[in-house]
Parts: sequence; structure tokens; C-alpha cells
Amino acid sequence: MLGKLLKYELKAYIRIFIPIYIAIIAMSFLNRLFGGSELFQMQFIMTTVLIGLFVALYVLSIIIAIQRFRKNLLGDEGYLMFTLPVKTSSIIISKYLASLIFTILSGLVALLSFMIIFNAMNISEITLAFNEIWNGLSSQPEFRTLIFIISSGLFLAYSTFILQIYLSLSVGQLPKFNKHRNIVALATFFIINVIIGHVNNSIISHMPIDFDYESGISQVSKLSANGSNYMFIISIIIIGLLFAGTVYILNKKLNLE
Repeated sequence: MLGKLLKYELKAYIRIFIPIYIAIIAMSFLNRLFGGSELFQMQFIMTTVLIGLFVALYVLSIIIAIQRFRKNLLGDEGYLMFTLPVKTSSIIISKYLASLIFTILSGLVALLSFMIIFNAMNISEITLAFNEIWNGLSSQPEFRTLIFIISSGLFLAYSTFILQIYLSLSVGQLPKFNKHRNIVALATFFIINVIIGHVNNSIISHMPIDFDYESGISQVSKLSANGSNYMFIISIIIIGLLFAGTVYILNKKLNLE
């Protein structure tokens, strides 16, 4: 059932994001076309439009994540969604996964856009660059550790952000807040953010730091790995609490519009 829910979510995202992706790629080709010309005004317009599309893509990613959760679960459609023979947790996971998938796709589209603009579309050169990167990673395990830490950190940060939104919207729809749903949801988001920030800062402040500049990247990697272990555990706990809180409210305190 999770697969069917995810397919339904992806279709909703496709209708919105694919046209934007196409527009970004088209504007990237136009920027490349006018990049070497003397038509400065045209180039400026193309660049401005492309930047605007990237901003729109970022803003839409957040807006759609909010809309899909609020409209489908907390609005009129919630009556239908919660009559389906599926767990609330599966519904939330499907929405989270759809948002994550298109966030990754947006990053890939942005990368493709820059490759087009800077005329870096030669397949052989791209393959050679990836091979050099792979060989470098193979010979330097410290770099692999850092890349893993950065990638995992971005994934956990995004997951925390999305689940903060879900929990905040869920709190805002509680019966006692009927007249001030938006304000309560926004206030809840900031309160949760402050709490998470305070927890993270407390953990960082108590981490033992013994840095030797002469050890280079190896020391940085070890320090990052040791510190990240604590941060990853705390982040996973926070994500679990945000998810559990959202599921609990939707199961026990649901108040549809």
C-alpha cells in the first residue's frame, strides 16, 4: 500500500515540477547561447530568469510539501485519506519520500543546468572526472568519511526539517487552536527549531576537541567522525520523536477542517 501512496504523491509532484525542470534546462541552453555574445542585455535577462526559476524551485519545494500534507490530511480530503485501509505512518512516509525524491531531482537538475551553462556536457570528460574522483576516494579513505558525514548530515537535516513542518501543522489543527491554526503552526515550528538548536549546541559544547593542525585531513576526518556519531544518534532520535508525535496527533487528536 505504501507503494501505491507514493505513486499517487509522485504524480502530484510531477505535474508541478517537471514543467519547471524543463524551463530551467531551456533557460540554461539560452544562457549558454548568449553567454559568449555581445548582447549583454539579453544575457542579463536570461541569467535573471534562470535565477528566478531556481528561487521558485526552492520555494515551491517547501510550499508543496506543506500543501500536500495539509490539504490531503488536515483538509476535506482527510476524510477520504483516513478511511483507506492503511496506517497513518505509511501516509506520512509516502509524503516524506516524495518530497525527498524531488529534492534530490532538483539538485540533479541544478547540476545539469550548470554543466550546460559552462559547456561541460562532454561525456568523455565527465566520465574521466568521475574516475579521477573515484580513484581519489579509493586512495584517501579520510575523504570518503568526510563525504559520508556530509551526505548523511544533509539527509538528516532535510528529514528533520520536513518532519518539523508535519508536526507543526498537526499541532496547529488541534481543536483548541481552531481560530489560530496558521499562527500556532508557525509558532510551533519556531519553538521546535529553537529546542533542536539548543540540544545540538549543548552536545557540541560538550564534545572533546583535540585538533592537531599538523595531522591534516586525517585528523579532521577523525574529529568529524567522532563528533558526528553523537550528532547522528541525536538527529535520529529527534526525527523519531517528530515522526511519532505527528502520527500520535493524527491518530488520536485529528480535527479536520
